[in-house]
Amino acid sequence: MTTPPQAESDAFITRFLDDDPEALAMRARLERDPALSKAIEDADAARTLLRNLAPIAPPVDLARAARRRLRKRSASTFRTFVAGRLSVEVFVVVAVAATAAVLWLMLSQARAEVGPPAEVPASLLP
Repeated sequence: MTTPPQAESDAFITRFLDDDPEALAMRARLERDPALSKAIEDADAARTLLRNLAPIAPPVDLARAARRRLRKRSASTFRTFVAGRLSVEVFVVVAVAATAAVLWLMLSQARAEVGPPAEVPASLLP
């Protein structure tokens, strides 16, 4: 007769934890520190209480309500920008920064293309 897979895995985990040095160190620490063992017992009791709670079904329109809420939130920022509710100060700062960046790129490109002066042909000299 074979044992169910859950029982086999439980037995494997138990054997592993019995021989694991970290598990042995944790057991020794729990024996020395009653506050720690109390905290672990409280956490285990809370987990048991939560597992025993009856599952709560989500509202029928949960997905639709969430989509509607997300649509409103994402559209509102775009509408704010398009409708002109963006403050004038922010617009001016962005425009000045963009203009400065374009000018800087144009000037740096022009400086890179400037080379040594060409010799003037003698026929053009006075």
